[in-house]
Amino acid sequence: MALDRTWYNSLVNDDGSGTKGTIWRKEDVGTLMDTVDQEIARLDSMYGSVVVQRVVGISGVINDLELIPNVQLLLLYNTNPLTLTGMKAGIPGQLLFVTAVNSAPVYLAYRDNRSLPTNQLVNTVFTGVTPLAPYFGRALYVYDGDEAFWRLVNHVQGQALPIPWDATNFSTDQGGVPWNTTQASVGDLSYTVNGKTLAISTWLNNAGGSSLGGTTAKALRMKTPNNYQLGRTQLSPSILWCDASGVPTKVAIGWATLGNTYIEFVLDMARTLTWPTGVVGLIGTQFLEIV
Repeated sequence: MALDRTWYNSLVNDDGSGTKGTIWRKEDVGTLMDTVDQEIARLDSMYGSVVVQRVVGISGVINDLELIPNVQLLLLYNTNPLTLTGMKAGIPGQLLFVTAVNSAPVYLAYRDNRSLPTNQLVNTVFTGVTPLAPYFGRALYVYDGDEAFWRLVNHVQGQALPIPWDATNFSTDQGGVPWNTTQASVGDLSYTVNGKTLAISTWLNNAGGSSLGGTTAKALRMKTPNNYQLGRTQLSPSILWCDASGVPTKVAIGWATLGNTYIEFVLDMARTLTWPTGVVGLIGTQFLEIV
């Protein structure tokens, strides 16, 4: 990036009389030196030896994380879940790797006003956090000097993260017909975010207590993790079983609708068939576009 010559171009040469030229004051020289220093720092951050910052003993929500000058690698050693809403503003073009290197996940929040605007993170996904799995998750940001924020340019979650079981995450399209689940009914419930694609791995077994409380429900509903909002209407298959032994007997349709924060499971494209009462199990993976 070339140096800003606006100030330089305003200078006027003297004609020898000592009255026409631009006077150089100490402040003017200081401005020039500051501009040169900033450009040198930018180049050092990109091509010089790597500046590493290790952060330990943090968890919960961290706003406006203080960064050492020209840091390029940020290692987060949190042992409890950490949500990062922003980092101290960098210099234009500064690259910063953010890495989860301990036993708990890191969640990177999009444009969170708990941090100053110039410290905020602009991620690919903006309706929920961008997750980093323990030990393996990493994200690369560049400081956008024109817009004045940290812009995500690459993200690797590292591995699937579990979705904590919550009975309120499961319902039906009929308010009077509950979809009952228990912790014991969860064989697997996990997710991965890759760009704007959300993959949800679902294994709910009927033997553990997954069941319906009525016969009029046409759609089972399961909330997306982190309240991600679906980016388009799409369909995907999911294996269904209804017998006590858990043998797959039918294939249900995973139904995602633009704008929703839940995915539905239906038995036919016309959404007219009703789910049988009693035990119900699901196994499968849905790949959904989110915003």
